[in-house]
Order: sequence, then C-alpha cells, then structure tokens
Amino acid sequence: MSDEDLLCRDEEIRWLMAHERQGWGLINGRLKEKCDPVMYGTYAGIAANSPSNTLANVASLNGEASLWSTSLYTPWIANSLVGPSSWRLYASWQTTTSTSPASLTLNPRIGSVAAGSSSTGGIALGADAAITLTASITTNWFTDAGITVQQIGNPGTNSKAESSWNCIAKPATAGNGAATVNDIFGFTQASFDASIASGVVLGMANTVTTITYAVRQVHWLSYF
Repeated sequence: MSDEDLLCRDEEIRWLMAHERQGWGLINGRLKEKCDPVMYGTYAGIAANSPSNTLANVASLNGEASLWSTSLYTPWIANSLVGPSSWRLYASWQTTTSTSPASLTLNPRIGSVAAGSSSTGGIALGADAAITLTASITTNWFTDAGITVQQIGNPGTNSKAESSWNCIAKPATAGNGAATVNDIFGFTQASFDASIASGVVLGMANTVTTITYAVRQVHWLSYF
C-alpha cells in the first residue's frame, strides 16, 4: 500500500474506534466518500441496551402477557430490516406462582407490545407446549432464540421471519441446580409488516392472574 493508502486506512480505523462501530461494510475496500460508514441494516452487534436492573414485575393475565416492552429491549425499527438477516435473543426471569398456578405456555411473537400488556395481537412464531407450574414458589427460567428475517416485502404482511427457541427452567423447585424443563419450540414462519415498528416479544400464556414474572436479563443482538 502507498503512504496515502495507509493514511486513509488509519483514518478510517480511528473513526470506527472513536464511534465504537462494528460490522460496517466497505466499498472497494474503503468507507464511502468523506469516511461516511456504509452498513447493511440499522444495527450491528448489540441491537438495544439491556436492562440496567431487574425489570418491574409483570403480572399474569387470563390470556397472554408480554414479558418486556419491545420498543425498549427487542425493537425492529420501521423500514430498517434487510433480508436475510440474523438476530439473537437471550432472556432470563423468575416466576413467582400463586396457590393454584395451573400451567404456562411460552408464545413468541412479532409485534409492538408494552410489558405486561396482552401480546395476542402479535404474529405467532410457534408456541411451546404447556408447562405445569408448582404452587407458591419462585423459580428460575431462561430462553435463547435465533431469529432469521428471511425476506423483506412491500408494506403489509409481506415480509417473512422464522425462529427456533430453547427454554431451560426448573419450575418445580426454587434456586439453582438441574433443570427439569428443556424445551424447543418456534419453527413457524411468520408473515409481518417490516414497514412499521415492531419487535420480538415473548408472551406468557396463563389462565390465572396471580403469577408474577421478574425479568432479570434481556440481550438483543443482530448478526448481519
């Protein structure tokens, strides 16, 4: 490389380091004119800030309640997605049951939903089987998911996404230790509108209103 090329390369690297950017694309080995970055999609790396502390408790619904607000923790900004693109979600929470908790079904969806609100208006990605809950106990849970935006279509439900999920939990006993639930679910293609703001939500489907969920971590990552 010529001295001029080296200087230009070093300037580009300094700009990226100063702005803590990752995953930028290059055009012919260079950032675009005036060192403006070229990136495919809206995010690269961490796609939203994780909660700084345990979130406020979410109360169960006789229906399906969202564990977190998609706009804060798992957002997809309107007209920002590209297809195909890859996303990763990790979330952990504690479930505190009542005297008659019945069962819980985890139902991931695409939508724009506030924490504790009904998530049934979202587009289903494939629910888990019902999990029997134990009465009057606080238990540990986490889920890990890979989501692929397969294609982006015209406004309307013309974009496609699919996901696979794994839930690890020990709903029968408090504290840490060997899990008794190791479920996989998802595997359902969802048609959604990428021209409007949305995100990925995990709905907690119950038949009682006396269970609380305390979300401890949400990590939302994009792997373009």
